[in-house]
Amino acid sequence: MAPSRGESETAIRCISSEVKLGHDPAINSTRRLLDSRQPEDVVEVGRRLADALRYALALFLKKAGISSAICAAYPYTEGVGGGLSLAPNGMNVLGELSLAEKVKACGTVALEACFRSETGRVLARIDNGSKKYSQPAVTLRRADLLEVLAQEMKRQGIAVAYEKRLTDISYTSDHKKVVAHFADGCVY
Repeated sequence: MAPSRGESETAIRCISSEVKLGHDPAINSTRRLLDSRQPEDVVEVGRRLADALRYALALFLKKAGISSAICAAYPYTEGVGGGLSLAPNGMNVLGELSLAEKVKACGTVALEACFRSETGRVLARIDNGSKKYSQPAVTLRRADLLEVLAQEMKRQGIAVAYEKRLTDISYTSDHKKVVAHFADGCVY
């Protein structure tokens, strides 16, 4: 099954987030190429802030039968980042990967968000999933979320290469594959 247009654009956005390609015609031809062929290996390249998204994308690609590898520009670091809240829709995504319960175990379920004025008066209350969604919102450390995702990727054999700086994107001579070139000389 070929990747959908949305999946193709996601893969391209991952690549273009490291190299500013702007309106390069290669992006449009890459989109056409990905839309018109059977799925092949995907290399995800991006910035540290999107690690959780790239990890989840790699797990979804694997679930769809598409192999992938992640190339991270920075070295591996443990415990990086502060706290974050995953909204119910984000938890539903993790539920599709069978990871929602592991994430809940690492964090705190937040069934309601309460916004207050500087004097403590309640300005608004927002339901965070106790009634409308199948998953609640969860607040946890970013490092814990990444660890849950990384453990699942390792369990499924999805590779992560660190300290990989993307320098160029090209095609194979037959134009059937996009090739990512890195500063250390390796290509994917």
